[in-house]
Amino acid sequence: MTPGTHWEVESTFDVSTSADVPDLTLGGELDARAEQVHHLSATYYDAEDLRLTRAKITVRRRTGGKDDGWHVKLPAVETSAGSTGRTELTFPLTDSADVPDEVRTAVWGYARHDELIPIARIDNERHETVVERGGSAIVEFCDDHVRGTRLRDGAAISWREWELELVDSERGGSVDVLSRLSAACLDAGASASPLASKLAKTIGPVDDVAAPASSAVASMLRADVDKLLSGDAGARLGLEVGIHAMRTSARNLQTTLNAHAKELRAAGEAINAGRPGSHGVEISSLERELNELIRMLGKSRDVQVVRARLHEVSDGYPRDLVPDSVRDRIFSELDREEQRTAKRVTMGLENPRYLALLDSLDDVIEAAGEMETPTDAQRVRSGRPKEIISSGKKGLGKGKPGAPTSDLVVQGAQRQFKRFDKARARVEDELDSLNLTLAQREELTHTLRKRNKALRRTAASISSKEMPQVVSLRSASERLHDVLGDVQDSVTARQWIRRISRRAEAAGEPTFGFGVLFEHERFSSERALEGFADEAATVSAAFKEMQDSQRKLRAARKAKSPKKGKDKK
Repeated sequence: MTPGTHWEVESTFDVSTSADVPDLTLGGELDARAEQVHHLSATYYDAEDLRLTRAKITVRRRTGGKDDGWHVKLPAVETSAGSTGRTELTFPLTDSADVPDEVRTAVWGYARHDELIPIARIDNERHETVVERGGSAIVEFCDDHVRGTRLRDGAAISWREWELELVDSERGGSVDVLSRLSAACLDAGASASPLASKLAKTIGPVDDVAAPASSAVASMLRADVDKLLSGDAGARLGLEVGIHAMRTSARNLQTTLNAHAKELRAAGEAINAGRPGSHGVEISSLERELNELIRMLGKSRDVQVVRARLHEVSDGYPRDLVPDSVRDRIFSELDREEQRTAKRVTMGLENPRYLALLDSLDDVIEAAGEMETPTDAQRVRSGRPKEIISSGKKGLGKGKPGAPTSDLVVQGAQRQFKRFDKARARVEDELDSLNLTLAQREELTHTLRKRNKALRRTAASISSKEMPQVVSLRSASERLHDVLGDVQDSVTARQWIRRISRRAEAAGEPTFGFGVLFEHERFSSERALEGFADEAATVSAAFKEMQDSQRKLRAARKAKSPKKGKDKK
């Protein structure tokens, strides 16, 4: 069953029981419909450890009002307009109070195999007023009189709050109206609620999803797993934001695993030494599973990117060059392909293999937490170079949270840079010595693009306070990412144009417009490739500058520190 989706943008205010409702017409500029009263009752569900609540995810069964049913609210994100909103999924109301399979599936990545149990009941007498402009609804104002009960211990709390919610967040001027009505609420004696949800007020504040990671690498991995899960529910619905978030975080996880595979294996072996039947941390297996996830998400994401790209490109040409028949053929085929790939994503995320991957990622985060930061002496004994050093602060060794960058993270950047610089040298040599076609040049630079992505990811985890020069590296890597990303998007777009044009030709349709779009994309790639070598060289120079700066810093500190044995004289 496909749930309904709603983008929820709202503001919530605490208010005394005696406060008067503000002027919702803003002095006659807007219209306010007659107030309606609804009696709502909702039961909220979570795992025993409140993992959904900690992750800012809400699951509830609500009766009464105009939207009774099962609701799943996903974590809030900031909109392009600067307001904060949440995606809300709605499912039909069931007679049973047990969580339906469809609802469980929407939060499967978080709940895993744990049962979802009732944790709170919230009863609400809602006085609702719809605010309109020109006969069109803009904002719903809710004067809520609430009683919340914790089901674990029966503790209850009552309060009154005002809630403003946009009816259509895409409508022009609606965010401004919401802002002005919010100001009217504050002027009427309300205060912005520190706890935005009724559930949070009922059960009280809870800790974050997890305690601080005990190593810098564990922190990197955990952040990407959190981002992976944040996109889970949206990806199941084929939403661009969900698929993009999952794909990006899966790639980042791959990069971190690759950079620290040796240390993670050793830490995993130490953890599992006393566990019968344990096979330690299987990095290679984990990378293969991530590859499958990336491949599945990538097919859907590529279609989304190409569709948006070709919309923009085709809009730049008149109808006599790119006629409606060409546009209709392209977008109808891409729409069908997006639906097909979205179904594959949904099926893949419902596969037990995906849950096993999440469990393995939890294991590798545990192993990363046991990774000690090696001392200089240890690195010298092991033959590891000291080309980059930290600022002198201790890294995030076992049980020592707080420092933003560890030597292990720096070593990971060192490894990624060596791979990047080797790929850059190879690309430059072959471009200079061989007369390559555009397709061959694009294929050659694709490897460099992947190496730069890995370096870019690792550089993002280095503290700019400890290593200020990393800012230049990030900027250079970001510029190269944009250049080579544009090349790859052009390659994918041309593949689709060629494929669709052949079908149009077989159907007897004119294909000149496809040729116009194809040549536009070919020229776009040619232009992007003209400047990529300079951008790649800038990345290498920025990394080496960071190395040199850190060497000088180490030498200066060494010169200032007293030599051993002098104080004994």
